[in-house]
Amino acid sequence: MSYDKPGSAMYIYDLAVQNSHQRNGIGSKLVSELLADCRSKGIKELFVQAEEADTHAVQFYQKLGGKSLKTYQFDF
Repeated sequence: MSYDKPGSAMYIYDLAVQNSHQRNGIGSKLVSELLADCRSKGIKELFVQAEEADTHAVQFYQKLGGKSLKTYQFDF
């Protein structure tokens, strides 16, 4: 994760829980703690990316209140 200064945004590049530990609330707790950390630092936005085909991740973030944004990814 990275962020620049208060009022900016935090970007989560990868968030994962080992398969054998999924569905135990660990991922939800991680996101909750990240959101609390953002608030304490004055960070207004938290971004995390998920591939459209990764329906489990998409549903997970939606369940937590995440809003889907249209973005483009470029590879060179």
